[in-house]
Amino acid sequence: MIPGVIEQFEAIIQALDDEAVAGIPQGDTLIALLALQSRLDAQIARRVDAFHHSGDWMAGGAQTPAGWLRVKTRGSRHDSARQVRIARATNAMPATFEAWVDGSLTSKHVEAIVKVRTIANAHELFAEYEPVLVATAQHVGPEDIAGIGAQWFDALNDHLDRDGADTQPGDNDTTARRDHEVFFSRGETGCGYLHGNFDVEGAEYVQRALDRAYEHAHCANDARSSAEQRADALVAICQRYLEGLPASGNRPNVLFLNELDDYLGHVIGRAQTSAGHRIATTTIRRHVCNANINVLDTLGGIPLNLGRTTRLFTNHQYKALVARDGGCRGPGCHAPPERCEAHHLAPWKPPNGAAFNGGETNMNNGILACRGRCHRQLHEGGWIVAGDANGTLTFTTRTGRIVGTSDPRTPNTRYLTEQGDDHNATRQRVHWLLHDHPINPVPNEFLGCGQISRGCASPTK
Repeated sequence: MIPGVIEQFEAIIQALDDEAVAGIPQGDTLIALLALQSRLDAQIARRVDAFHHSGDWMAGGAQTPAGWLRVKTRGSRHDSARQVRIARATNAMPATFEAWVDGSLTSKHVEAIVKVRTIANAHELFAEYEPVLVATAQHVGPEDIAGIGAQWFDALNDHLDRDGADTQPGDNDTTARRDHEVFFSRGETGCGYLHGNFDVEGAEYVQRALDRAYEHAHCANDARSSAEQRADALVAICQRYLEGLPASGNRPNVLFLNELDDYLGHVIGRAQTSAGHRIATTTIRRHVCNANINVLDTLGGIPLNLGRTTRLFTNHQYKALVARDGGCRGPGCHAPPERCEAHHLAPWKPPNGAAFNGGETNMNNGILACRGRCHRQLHEGGWIVAGDANGTLTFTTRTGRIVGTSDPRTPNTRYLTEQGDDHNATRQRVHWLLHDHPINPVPNEFLGCGQISRGCASPTK
């Protein structure tokens, strides 16, 4: 980059920030700034693609360029992946990128054109059609591009005979099934976004299941909209499917994490899914009516340290690992708990000739590692781990190169509620009376349910 460019950008932003806006017409300025924003997006995309091909993103232990972006920019998984996907696609779309750079197309237009190209999955033929689509896109909105692209896509399928009826062996079966795909992602707040398409056969099954679940839960004068009822019906179908599955090792079907003080209403603390998405404590209380409750207590109750008595981590240990790690502990990896397995840092079965008898099945010797990459790297890949499982871990290769580090999930901030404030005051008052002034009993009107003095209790009459 030309020296001083970033500094010039910062100076311009500062000048805009210093400029008064109240009472001054902003229409033309807004149009100009939004056009510049899209042009800047194009330059960012050009550099994201170059960064992807350079491989520099691997230096910090990231598995993908999108993973690197997510960590460094604190962005969402969805936005980081979209940024890399669009950057890579526009590198092969010269007409689209040129119009993006000169401001003829907005970033939303470009994203819509990339989607048309991706769905078509016929890049050479799209290259012939691209100038026409770009010229049209300069006079319509991003939402119109999908319809224009769909019309071209239908003509393309007719030209290539990709309706599935006359497809010969060896034809592109993936392309023929482009009308049968579902996309699901999670936003920053943990809410899910679902969209997709089904072929005729699949649509019949989906519609029949949704209709039946909808009718089963529908009631007269239902306050929910039709769309809300369909969403509830889909969730009910998924719940029934999971309830019918057999137990899968030490991994529960759905796991919620909630602190006892939060559950009792004393604090606003941890109340979230296993993937770290916050959920209302009232929702967890509703699920508790039909679920197993496990209180994970390292001081007593459910044992979390089993030593050499068993090789496999138990169900309770797995839940405790989820509560501590929040997902894969591999450096730069953000795989959620449902894609992870419990891993012994010091192997249960020591290598031949090792001077120790094998690792223990304890919390301080266990971490979560994703099945896709990190668990394999810890075994076949030769990653070496040093540090404390309850603190910072450092991952290195056999040659001593540092791959990266990882820490447990950041503890949630706990906010005291009014009920919790009263509870703490009561607890502190009892402690003061019993330990600092043990001669005086607690007055009946203070506890309301009994009299406590010097460790004994007698009910009031």
